[in-house]
Amino acid sequence: MEATGHYTLMMLNLIVGQQWHAWLAHPNDIQQSMGIKRVKNDKVDALRIAQYARTFHEKARLFTAQNLKLDRLKHLIA
Repeated sequence: MEATGHYTLMMLNLIVGQQWHAWLAHPNDIQQSMGIKRVKNDKVDALRIAQYARTFHEKARLFTAQNLKLDRLKHLIA
């Protein structure tokens, strides 16, 4: 999943609550891994995120409930 702020936290809350696995990646990492692309829409973004996950799966660090609590605190402070 691409980290995009408030909406990401809501989605992660659902995912962690269901005990599913989630990997949070920084948008710049995803964009830089793909080079310059002119087309941008939800379908293309989803494909790029999937490609990034396949290519860099060894970097994956699963998101946990503890991470979610820390991110909520960071969001409140910001």
